[in-house]
Amino acid sequence: MVQNEKLRNALIIFFNPSLILDNKKKYRWYLLLLYPAVGWSLFFLQVYLSQHLDRVGALVKMLIVSFVLGYAVNLFIGVSLTWILRYIRRRIEYDNVISCISLSHTYMFFSLILGFIYRIFDPSASVSFGVAGVLCTLLPIYAGIRNLGSKNPFVAPLLATYVGVIMLFFWKLITVING
Repeated sequence: MVQNEKLRNALIIFFNPSLILDNKKKYRWYLLLLYPAVGWSLFFLQVYLSQHLDRVGALVKMLIVSFVLGYAVNLFIGVSLTWILRYIRRRIEYDNVISCISLSHTYMFFSLILGFIYRIFDPSASVSFGVAGVLCTLLPIYAGIRNLGSKNPFVAPLLATYVGVIMLFFWKLITVING
């Protein structure tokens, strides 16, 4: 019975990571950051497989760059959001914000898995599953920001835009680095 309750609570948090923000429990955010790092690597793997299959060295470079940047960028987003939210007088701990940002990548994982399955039927269309998943990552982040924002109706959309711009900038940087 206890096992079922733990699994149920874990699934609830995976599908609604903004619940972490009101929780006083300390999370291992440094381990949870592996989740978006692997997600970013899988996303760029789909992009790479759709474009060229001949260069193994370039594939390994792309996987390493996207993993490292996926980890570092999500850490930066979590820390910077914590600072901004503290500035507008909302007391929140950085480990909860980083954990929420990390677990917000759940929808991306589902979409990427579907993209790899769909790849069997149409290799060129699988990237669209990755893109949809990446964009769906912003939805739970926005929900968390909305919960944390002040009563000002402009805080959540501005912070969500900030997060989206950072993510898009670094996704583009990964493609530029990997040429």
